[in-house]
Amino acid sequence: MSYPLLHELLNLVERYEELCAPGEQSMDGFLRFAQQEKAEDLKAKDGATEMKKVDDAYLNAMIARDISFVYRYMRYFVRKAIKDSPLQTIDEYSYLISIMSHHKLSKTELNNYNVVEKTSGSEIIRRLLSNGLVTQSRNPQDKRSMLLSITPEGRKALRSVMPHMQQSCNLLLRDLSWDQKMYLHTLHSQLCESNHPLFLSERDTDLAELVKKVPTETGSTSADK
Repeated sequence: MSYPLLHELLNLVERYEELCAPGEQSMDGFLRFAQQEKAEDLKAKDGATEMKKVDDAYLNAMIARDISFVYRYMRYFVRKAIKDSPLQTIDEYSYLISIMSHHKLSKTELNNYNVVEKTSGSEIIRRLLSNGLVTQSRNPQDKRSMLLSITPEGRKALRSVMPHMQQSCNLLLRDLSWDQKMYLHTLHSQLCESNHPLFLSERDTDLAELVKKVPTETGSTSADK
């Protein structure tokens, strides 16, 4: 015996008896009433589903906006941190850190690692080279590319800026507990892991085509819709 089904049936009978006088009650009448009730329930559920889609789209937009705002706040603090250094932007700092961590990187590797388009990355690299913070040499594995290395001046600039960058990070995240920071880091790592392959392989794909190719809802793809 299905107790949930029996419970639902008893609820329908109870509502039917409340609406109809004893002399007006019949099996045919009850069946029509039950069919109408189920139709109303389905309509309400469909409306709730549509509302959830609207709410989900709004929530996604708000999260994207918040991420954008947080990046702007970070840039605001970083400008103060690098004010008296040879560095001009947070990207230059990120590029120097990347080169120092990997010893040598090609320009393409450096741009991809920092999620920067080729044109913008070339300008960042040009400034680092002109300021003597990095140097370039021919890649022995690929004569068509150059490898970038950090110079003593670049290391000196990083050493002078790092304490101020740490202060900037502390200011940005001052209201979060350790657990909140770990959770936020986990979420951001997940977003980076899911989106970085698109940056590498789909950068020339327009948005409409990208939406067709990439799942945007958990457990579904645009082809399922």
